Amino acid sequence: MSGGQTYLPILFASPHSAG
Repeated sequence: MSGGQTYLPILFASPHSAG
């Protein structure tokens, strides 16, 4: 799992978080 910091920005950019 060398992409832990890859899903972080995706979660913040998700519309669910923007709501």
